[in-house]
Amino acid sequence: MIEYGLPLKVSAPDSIDVKVGKLGDMQDVTIEGPDGYSLQIFGMNINTTQLSTLVSEQRDLVQDEAYFKKFEEEWDAGFMYSTQIDSAQMSYDFRHIKVQGDKQYVFQAGIYGSKSKEQIQRMIDAVRHGGKQ
Repeated sequence: MIEYGLPLKVSAPDSIDVKVGKLGDMQDVTIEGPDGYSLQIFGMNINTTQLSTLVSEQRDLVQDEAYFKKFEEEWDAGFMYSTQIDSAQMSYDFRHIKVQGDKQYVFQAGIYGSKSKEQIQRMIDAVRHGGKQ
C-alpha cells in the first residue's frame, strides 16, 4: 500500500482496482476485487494512540447508524457488526483500527453494496492475519 500513500500491508485478491482519494487531511483508499471484495481504508491524524479509545469511538459511530442491528464479533482492534434495512436483508460490515505513530487507519468494507458474513470474514482475515484470498 506504500505506492498508494499508506504505510500498510494488506492481503488482497490478485486482480484488484485501487482508488485513492483525500478528504481534507484524511486519506481514503478503496481496494476492489472479484466476488464482492471491497475494502476501504481511511488514514487520519489522532490525538490519542490508545487503541481501546479509538475502537470505542468507532463502536459509538456504528451503533448510531440507522440500520445497526448488533455486534457479531469483537477483538482488541475492532469488531464485526450487522445491519438490517428490512426484515429480509441482513448485511455485515466491520471496523479494524491500526495505529502507527500519530495516525490511525480504519479498515472497513467498501460503502457500496450489501456484504455477506462470509465476504466480511474474508476481509477481516486479510486485514488481521494477512490471510490469502
